[in-house]
Amino acid sequence: MRKSYWATLAILAGGLTFVGGNCAGQTVREPTPKQTESLRTFLQKYLGEPYPPFEREGPTKFSSAFVDLKDGTEEAIAYITGRGWCGTGGCNMLILAAQGTSYSVITSTTITRLPIRVLATKSNGWRDISVVVGGGGIPIHEARLSFNGTEYPSNPSVAPALPLSEQVPGKTVIPVAIRDEPVYPGEALLKALPEGAETIVPGQSVGSLRLGMRKDELALSWQARPDSVIPHEDSCKDTEVVWFDNESRWQVPAVRAYVTDDLVYEITLEWDKRFKVQGIGIVFGMKLSDLQAAMPDGTLLQLKGSASQRPSQADELFWVVSGKGIAFGLDYPRGSTLQHRSSRSHRIVQSITVYRPHEQFRPRGCANPDQPLVRTESQ
Repeated sequence: MRKSYWATLAILAGGLTFVGGNCAGQTVREPTPKQTESLRTFLQKYLGEPYPPFEREGPTKFSSAFVDLKDGTEEAIAYITGRGWCGTGGCNMLILAAQGTSYSVITSTTITRLPIRVLATKSNGWRDISVVVGGGGIPIHEARLSFNGTEYPSNPSVAPALPLSEQVPGKTVIPVAIRDEPVYPGEALLKALPEGAETIVPGQSVGSLRLGMRKDELALSWQARPDSVIPHEDSCKDTEVVWFDNESRWQVPAVRAYVTDDLVYEITLEWDKRFKVQGIGIVFGMKLSDLQAAMPDGTLLQLKGSASQRPSQADELFWVVSGKGIAFGLDYPRGSTLQHRSSRSHRIVQSITVYRPHEQFRPRGCANPDQPLVRTESQ
C-alpha cells in the first residue's frame, strides 16, 4: 500500500485528518474584523476591478488566517475562490507580509485546495506549508511548499513543491469548512446587460466595441480582464490585433479588434448566438441561402488557396455586404457529411466582421497576397 493512501482516503471521505496541534513557537489565529477589512481592501486593489460575467457565475471570495511563519512576525494566508480564480485543479492562495496598513505579496500559488496547513518543519527559517493538490488530471495528494529564501513555490503540483508521502505534524490554518468573505461586497453585478449590448451594427460596432475606437479604450469598453486582452502583430504591415479570448465581457469564444494608427478599423466576432445583427436578429448558424435572402445585396467571395489551413479542407467563403460594412464567414457545421460539403449552400454563418462601409473587406484584417479574394457562385 502506498504511504500517501491515507491522504487520498481522507480527502475522498470529506476531509483530511492531520496529526499534531500547535507546533512549538507557532501561533495561528483568525483575523479580526479590522484585519479582514484591510485584507479586503488590499485584495480589491491586487485582483483588480470585478469582472461581471465571472461574478455572476461565482462571486470572488476569500478566507484567511494570520500565522507566525518565521517566529516573530505575523503573516497572512489568503485563499481566493470564485469563477475567475479557480479551475479544475483548485484556486489561488496568497501568502502576504504586513506592510503598514496594507500587505505585500510573498507568493501567489495556483491550483491549491483546502485544507491549508502550517507544518512543524522549516526551510530557510520559514515554516513549511502544505496544501491539497488534485483534479485536472493530477492525482489527489498533499504537497509541501518550502520557502527558498525569497518565496514559496507558485505551483504545488511540480517541483520544487514535493508530495508528502507520510503524515507530518502541523496545524490546519484554513480548513475545508470555513466562512469566506466577499471581495466585492455590494457590487451591482447581476443587472441585465444594457440595451444594445449584444447587438452588431453593420459598419459601426460589435457590442460596445466601435470602429474608430482608440486601442487604449478597448479593454475598458469591453470590461475585459487585462490578462485576457492579447495584442499581437498581424501578418499585414502596420496592423495590430487585439484579441479578447474566452474571458471577454460575455465569454465570447473569440473577438478580434484590428488596429492601425492606434484606431480600430475592423472587428471580427466568432460563433456566439447571443449576439444579434441589427435588423435581422440571430445570424450565427444561419444557412447561406437564408442569409442571402435576409441580406440580398451581398456578394459571395472565396479566399483562394486557404483550404490547406482549414479542417474542412475547403476554401473560406464570405457573404460580404460592402455597402453596409459587414461580412459573414461561412463554414460547414460540425459533423457534416462529404455529400453536404459538395454543396456550398450547406454552409452556415460562424463569424461576423464589421468594417467601414464601402471599404475593402480584408479577412482577418488583410488578404494574403497569395490567397486572392475572388467573386464566386453559391453552388
